[in-house]
Amino acid sequence: MEAHKPEYQHFIPQFLLRNFSHKYAPSGKSKEGKSKKRDPKKKMYPGDQAVKSLCLSDDEFSFDESSFAVFENEASRIYRKIIKAYEDGKPTIWLKRTEKDVLRKFVFLLGDRGEGFHRKYNLDSMQDYDDDDDKELLQHYMAKHGFTKPIDVWFQSLEAIIDLDIDTEGCWTQHISESIYFPIAAKFIRHICDMYMAICTPVNHDEEFILTDTCYNVPSFTGLHRFLRGF
Repeated sequence: MEAHKPEYQHFIPQFLLRNFSHKYAPSGKSKEGKSKKRDPKKKMYPGDQAVKSLCLSDDEFSFDESSFAVFENEASRIYRKIIKAYEDGKPTIWLKRTEKDVLRKFVFLLGDRGEGFHRKYNLDSMQDYDDDDDKELLQHYMAKHGFTKPIDVWFQSLEAIIDLDIDTEGCWTQHISESIYFPIAAKFIRHICDMYMAICTPVNHDEEFILTDTCYNVPSFTGLHRFLRGF
């Protein structure tokens, strides 16, 4: 039988990595005498992409990274459409509602599949779960659906969101609420229905934004704010 290969999650979208990432180079090594040995502290070889990754496949119920990769490729086509319009000097970019929903879903998944949520749910038992706000609700959900670990609930919810068809009639809200752990579903619905997207560009075209390896998982601002409705 073929040995089980570990599956790793890369935190930063692959289409961004191809354009902006750099390769790991140990300090103190010259170009002529580059070492090919693995750095035991960094756990990296020279030339590896210098990005954070997380092994997801040690659990019995593992997250299917291939399904996310397919969805990420769909989102990347829309990102390229936006970037091309910007590079061509166009003042506006028109997106279909379905395209905007893909981007909204993609941004949500980038945040909710992050390292912080992995730490929250990657526990051996519910005794270690320290979020008292929904601990009882999560225990009930796990018992009802036969899950043995909190991380199983997290993986199942993420995969259901990836596969979800966001129809224009809005039937998807009830479907996702009934299909996954409700607090995650409610947060996803708020993200899709109540949040606005904005494209930010530097004032100076010669400047660029610096993207850290955790920028994907920065939560949105939730302080006092107002929106003008009907415009």
